[in-house]
Amino acid sequence: MYIALETVTGFISGPDGGVVETNVINAVQWLRLAIETAGALIVGIGIIVTLYEFSRMVFPHRPEIYSKVRLTLARYLGLALEFQLGADILSQRSPRVGIR
Repeated sequence: MYIALETVTGFISGPDGGVVETNVINAVQWLRLAIETAGALIVGIGIIVTLYEFSRMVFPHRPEIYSKVRLTLARYLGLALEFQLGADILSQRSPRVGIR
């Protein structure tokens, strides 16, 4: 029985083998990059939409729409901040427990 267990563990490497951990780290880094890119795109789209609404407010002078324009930008920035926070969480590496 001992010989069979010894040969099985030789075929299957655990997480300490390094390959699985490296693949997971690479996948998380790609995911972080995609989330940061999405956040940056949201900021860019928000600025374009806000500038469009601002230009519609300024030329036929309508100051009552000013709050709507500010809220539009705030919504886009808030959404982008959520994406950036998610990317920051993914970039934090927890210390490996039990390995010296």
